[in-house]
Amino acid sequence: MNMLRLIVLAVLFNCYLVQAQSVEERAGTSTRYISRWTKEPVSSGFYRIPYEFHSRLLGNPVVIKGILRTLKLFNSATCLRFEPAQPNDKNTMKFSFGSCVTYIGRNNPPYNQLYVGSDDCVSVGKISRVLMFSLGMYYETGRSDRDNYVKFVAGAYGINGYRYFQRLYLRTWESYNSPYDFKSIMHFDGYEFSTGGSATILVKSTGKPVQAQSIGPSIEDLKQIRAMYGCTKRGLNETTTCYHTSDHGYSYRGRVNTTIGNLTCQRWSSSFPNNHYFSPSDITAAGLEENYCRNPDMSDMPWCYVTNGDKIWEYCNITACPPNAGVPDLPTPTPPQNIKGFWRPWSSWKPCSNCDRGFTYRTRSCIGNTPGSLGCPGLQWQSEPCYEDCPIREPQWSSWGVWSACDRYCGPGTHSRVRYCPEGGCKGKVLNSGPCEAQSCPLYPDGDCFKSSEPGSYRGNRNVTTSGEPCKHWNHTSYRYVVAQNNHAKFIYIDVKPVGCVIISRRNKTNSSNFDLNNNYCRNPNRSSVPWCFSALTYRSETCNVSICNTAATWSDWAPWSACSKSCGGGLQFKTKYCVSGTWGQGNCKGPFLSARPCNGHICDYSGGPPPLPSTFNPIPSFVNETGCVDPEKPQTYRGIARTTVSGKTCQFWESQYPNRIYYPGAFKAWIQGLRENYCRSTSSNMWPGCYPASFGDKWEPCAIPVCSIGAARIEEPDCYYARDRMSYLGTVNVTRKGVACQRWDTFTPHMHKYIVPLYRYLGAHNYCRNPDLDARGPWCFTMDHHRRKDYCKVPRC
Repeated sequence: MNMLRLIVLAVLFNCYLVQAQSVEERAGTSTRYISRWTKEPVSSGFYRIPYEFHSRLLGNPVVIKGILRTLKLFNSATCLRFEPAQPNDKNTMKFSFGSCVTYIGRNNPPYNQLYVGSDDCVSVGKISRVLMFSLGMYYETGRSDRDNYVKFVAGAYGINGYRYFQRLYLRTWESYNSPYDFKSIMHFDGYEFSTGGSATILVKSTGKPVQAQSIGPSIEDLKQIRAMYGCTKRGLNETTTCYHTSDHGYSYRGRVNTTIGNLTCQRWSSSFPNNHYFSPSDITAAGLEENYCRNPDMSDMPWCYVTNGDKIWEYCNITACPPNAGVPDLPTPTPPQNIKGFWRPWSSWKPCSNCDRGFTYRTRSCIGNTPGSLGCPGLQWQSEPCYEDCPIREPQWSSWGVWSACDRYCGPGTHSRVRYCPEGGCKGKVLNSGPCEAQSCPLYPDGDCFKSSEPGSYRGNRNVTTSGEPCKHWNHTSYRYVVAQNNHAKFIYIDVKPVGCVIISRRNKTNSSNFDLNNNYCRNPNRSSVPWCFSALTYRSETCNVSICNTAATWSDWAPWSACSKSCGGGLQFKTKYCVSGTWGQGNCKGPFLSARPCNGHICDYSGGPPPLPSTFNPIPSFVNETGCVDPEKPQTYRGIARTTVSGKTCQFWESQYPNRIYYPGAFKAWIQGLRENYCRSTSSNMWPGCYPASFGDKWEPCAIPVCSIGAARIEEPDCYYARDRMSYLGTVNVTRKGVACQRWDTFTPHMHKYIVPLYRYLGAHNYCRNPDLDARGPWCFTMDHHRRKDYCKVPRC
């Protein structure tokens, strides 16, 4: 909910200004030294408070209705009597257009203004909060005993939280013996001023976030107002046989439980069959008993939710009481002849969204008032279908897809890529092949492995030790290879100061060149269990990280083709295979593991809906795919936890420069690209997720991640949102946290709103929860309940 943006310095200054006043003039529920609006009752125990409207509000019937209903509630439940100001009134409550802002207590002009009407500040609940500030009340969390009931989560809120969560001193605070009230209209919600979407205020006894309400004042709020102004009576007595029209039945306490359509009322404490917000434990002042008709939100007359029929709620069949002369109905002010505000001319129609059949729209803006006011009646945007002849042109290919893996483990090979024709009839090839080289082949056919039966058989070109130190050239070590006569191989150890030669070992070999000590590659001349070399740094012998040859590795069968990535307009299908009993590059597991083909190339038919997003709309790719598989059309969205390359190597950490120096884009861009720990990632829209192996000299390698199957491939967004990207939620939750259905964004029933679909990101012909105004609390929606305008959705943080 929107909080009152109280100007604290001005409030404190005002508090000290009135300290010299008499005790009779001191009043307040949370502050003792606030000046109240009246000193003595005018007649019969009632206190008259004059009010007036700024001229800008007179042309806005929605705001005027909310203000008058709020004043009627207080006229009914307290001894205050709000009446239209007269010419001789020196100081009045002046309602002006603004965003739920006012000063505490009675002040002289211009500090007597109550700003309402903008930022959804039009409901009885929100206007009640502004009014109670002006009457002298303060936030419930300002009580000096609040630490016994609530706990504030340090670090979860920003500067506004520090400002408004201040506790008042005992000498300046007064509760009139009222208990701490979690359901006060003056109580902050548990997520108020949250900077990261986490709770800011917890109930101390349970540790759970505070669940505040914004429907209207609680029973304790009204009791404190009565005590503050010395009320001995209320404006309208509760009735049981009829309802007062001057408060729209707010004071009705009868037992009628059927509607004008003879439908049975639903119990207020029940959420079946209709979820709602009017729980008796939350709305304590409205008499929500059993399933009796009531009017907790100041609608036109008592009503209830119903248990049968096609309707959710309906007004009740209750007769109106005779007019009460003591509390007359408040008149609706007459709009001025020259109503402020006017529409600017409509913009030109936007280009058709698609040739043949599409949508076009136009917009306009209200000057000097708000859309929906008397000055600017109607809607801000219009849309209609459009039909244009498609130009005769050659069908166009899509962009080339991602290159497949090289079909050779090492040395020259071939890789391929595919493209598709969205409209069909394109000239040219679907498949394109080109040369590639995954890596240089070793000098010897055995490759980068050795046979366990022949530990000296390794002839690869690995030249670093297990600890990552470079190998020393064999000719620069204390071992030298000498070819003896009769095809005998000798290893001669030469001392630093040679005084003679000592034969270390003698091996019978038919081909002595197989030992190959003419480079700095890892070898096994003494038939140890694994290849080794001398470190060029320490001159000590050390083993090398060389694997045993896996001759059993072989490809699995191809998996079935995935679902087409598009239902029309041209898409791609993919299939994969994996290496059995090994990893890519071992045994027979060489060549591509991914294959693609075009599909569904027919033209899309128009299916209705709201105007499309502007053609220039190109949002930053959201963090979308945590399924453990890769969406081939959006590889950069992969956020799984794979960290092994196709050759079986472990990935290097993104923030590390060891053992390889790699490019790190900085904290923000790394967050956008999801470069966390050493997980495989794609840093561009056409790159398969991969990483840099954590071994010296290795270059970027793709990771062995499967393509998303039919179910997983269509997971566009996770059902969670990122606190640092408040618009990131693009899921399909379409009910509020109370289970109430959301209103479609492209409609204005039952609630008018300002969110023009084509101008806001991710809004469209749907009723999914979104966050177009970057609310720190997270995704929300307008509700289909006439009695509740908007609410947050039960979408967790990622």
